[in-house]
Amino acid sequence: MEHPQQRLKSARTTHWTSAPSPATTVGHALLADTADYSALEHGIPVLKVTRRGQWKPRILTISKDRFALFVTHQTMGRGKGVFSKMARSLPLPVLTRQGVVGFTNRQTLREQFVRSLDVADLDFVQWGCIATQKLEGARSTQRNVHELVTIGHSGNRTLDVWIANAQHRALLIQCLQHMIAAYHAIKVAVSNEALLLRYIWYDVDVDQTGAISESEFLKILARINFHVKHPLQHYRQEAGNSELTYPQVMTLLQKLKQGGMANSIWNQVFGSESEWVSSQDFLQKFVHTHQGEHHTSIDDVERLFSFLNQVETNLDQKPRQMDGAAMIHRQRFAVYLHHELNHAYDPYMLHCTDESLLQFPLSHYWINTSHNTYLTGDQLQSISSVEMYMKALRKGCKCVELDCWDGDNKDGSCRAVVYHGMTLTSKVWFADILRVVNCYVDHHPHTLPIILSLENHCSHAFQKQMAADLKSILGDKLFVPQEADYNVQLPSPASLRGKIVLKGKRPPEPDDAPDDEDEDPYGAMPPKSATPSQEEIVKKGKPPKVVKELASLTLFHGTKYKEFNKSIAEPCSHMHSISEPKIYKLVQKRASPQWREYNVSHMTRTYPAGARVDSSNYNPVLAWAVGCQLVALNFQTADTALALNDGLFAQQGNCGYILKPKSVLLQTSSETKDERSETTEAVQFADENQHRDPSDAKDSVMAVLHSYQQLTRQPYPALKQGPFKIGIRILSGSCLPKPRGAKIGESIDPYVTVTVHDVQEKTDGMFVPVLTTHTSSAVPDNGFCPQWNEPRDTEFVIHNPDVALLHFSLIEEDIGLDDKVGDAVIPVRCLRFGYRSLLLHDRHAIARSGPFAFATLLVHIVMKE
Repeated sequence: MEHPQQRLKSARTTHWTSAPSPATTVGHALLADTADYSALEHGIPVLKVTRRGQWKPRILTISKDRFALFVTHQTMGRGKGVFSKMARSLPLPVLTRQGVVGFTNRQTLREQFVRSLDVADLDFVQWGCIATQKLEGARSTQRNVHELVTIGHSGNRTLDVWIANAQHRALLIQCLQHMIAAYHAIKVAVSNEALLLRYIWYDVDVDQTGAISESEFLKILARINFHVKHPLQHYRQEAGNSELTYPQVMTLLQKLKQGGMANSIWNQVFGSESEWVSSQDFLQKFVHTHQGEHHTSIDDVERLFSFLNQVETNLDQKPRQMDGAAMIHRQRFAVYLHHELNHAYDPYMLHCTDESLLQFPLSHYWINTSHNTYLTGDQLQSISSVEMYMKALRKGCKCVELDCWDGDNKDGSCRAVVYHGMTLTSKVWFADILRVVNCYVDHHPHTLPIILSLENHCSHAFQKQMAADLKSILGDKLFVPQEADYNVQLPSPASLRGKIVLKGKRPPEPDDAPDDEDEDPYGAMPPKSATPSQEEIVKKGKPPKVVKELASLTLFHGTKYKEFNKSIAEPCSHMHSISEPKIYKLVQKRASPQWREYNVSHMTRTYPAGARVDSSNYNPVLAWAVGCQLVALNFQTADTALALNDGLFAQQGNCGYILKPKSVLLQTSSETKDERSETTEAVQFADENQHRDPSDAKDSVMAVLHSYQQLTRQPYPALKQGPFKIGIRILSGSCLPKPRGAKIGESIDPYVTVTVHDVQEKTDGMFVPVLTTHTSSAVPDNGFCPQWNEPRDTEFVIHNPDVALLHFSLIEEDIGLDDKVGDAVIPVRCLRFGYRSLLLHDRHAIARSGPFAFATLLVHIVMKE
């Protein structure tokens, strides 16, 4: 049975200009690439790997409008989509409780048989490595690794194919890269509602008439989670004796929304009689008064209006001016309220990649970190997979863990394995993980350093092979530290771009006790004389635990916790690993100030308690508050803690390194060096296309895109130090999906929870976690435009704005267990006040794609006196 996120029914292979087509702006951007993709439009043969590791012949076809990738058994008829004779030529098995009883060519089954991936579902394309569970399962059938292509889609799913033809392979990679970059770059120039309707349009308009019948209109309402009384009556009033076109459906949906919160805000701010507002009034009455953007100038508003008036909607109003000043219509104001330019998460903080922020020692940063990265599930019997490393890296993780054990030695190869030792979890080869990491850096050569945290349980012979594998597979990407790197200041993230750094153990130095992460640091400490020095070890003929071949490659040396006033005197490359229970013990012993001081020059890694065999996570905020850099979480578990982690590290282009605030860091530097930023694919697409001719219909969208880029490069005013109060009111939602992005099911009954995760520092040095929550009411049968319009603000006290995070969670009320739909997490120091949008994320996804790409909440946030 296919997953509900898959786009199964799409009849579209025709050119986007050959019929009334939605999202024309996106269509122009997708067709901006003038390369010859005719081979892809006719279909190329591939071998697709199934979940069981079997290779099956398929045909990949790119639609001429670049909106979809088709996966079929036969070459598709030109321009006929799923109704092509060739696409229908292979009979489908008929399944019953008695098994397969025959074959059929019924069209309803045929539509499910032909599968398509919409451009909005596409997340990434990678090649040249085995980085998914399906490819691991197909290992018994040898394929040339460089001929493998993986297409990430629908948040956390992949399509894995083998393409022997080098020209076809290169063409597919080039085309998909362009489609992904172009779509994600230019979708900001189209309203969310227009994008949503385009996303589902061709699933509903299966006969390709460009118009929607009554039954198809009911399907649209079901897909967008919008229950309407007497829907066909509204349809007939709008359509008359004909069917509805795309613009007519958009207009009807606008009418059915009955104004909404955007209209109420407009009437409150600009008056119910006005339909247009000038840039001057917008600046004074809204931006300065309600949004708190006192740094914004009239020129900024003029640029904003210029952009908004070019955003594609179903409106036919032409831009207007009054006394030479630009104006916008009230419906474009509604588009702006839910646009990412109005995101409560400061766009400057999200997109800023200032190189000067990356020039400090590694110990000055919070670093996105994964625990037991290899596991796909629980800690006792789940599958281990290299896919989890690629997923973590793509989510911005910069420190991954490898639990290394002796593996196969039948042929004397000494191949180490990675798994959760002494459990029933499956095993993966150490070398295969290195190949995945190496592949990622090959595709992202300017990535900030990736730290491999080695839990080394291997014998010497296997350690030597591990060292050899590290050198041979990673090559010059492997950072080999010099003596100065051990003892002086740690290197900066900027100086280690494209490098892979090892955390592990080096042979014991004098007075260095052996470290065991699972050992209780609060137990009785042995006397100093009982701790063997390096000299004593040599005298006794006792070999070190780690061979020199591996130790010489290791930068970070894990040591046993003693006391922070002693640990801080150790070389800066020495670090501690602290378990979840030990975090709370240290805090209760009022060691937080000393721990935070230690974390200015040294590194600390924290990790979940061993009792969390279900791979659940601990709240990371307390560890961040005391300055811990490597706060490791189970990335396979999409819980609240992981949502907080995703929200914090969304900053600075999701680069994985966040410079700790002054209050946490206790010291800083204003030194800046030459700038160089790690750009996203979307920004790179815009930069590469900035010189196109604006008069060309296909290229004019680039001017809109560059206008948008300029609007995200100004920071919001900094917050004052806590404590202070903020008020939050949930107003409305827009384009909310079903749980897990499902395409079928009843309309959702959404409600919202708001939680502040904070830490209060007492005068005696005690750090106390603070959790405050508010839950809204549920709105029945409406995910398209639900309105809560809460009558009053809910007040929250913010004790430490440098570490506090706001967590908004959208939940569907259901019989029994309620279903989580999506989340938005914003660090308080990145928060913007006023009427703001929240962009929702699927917690299971690598990217904000598919039906979650259009989902927003509208909230009101104010600073209380």
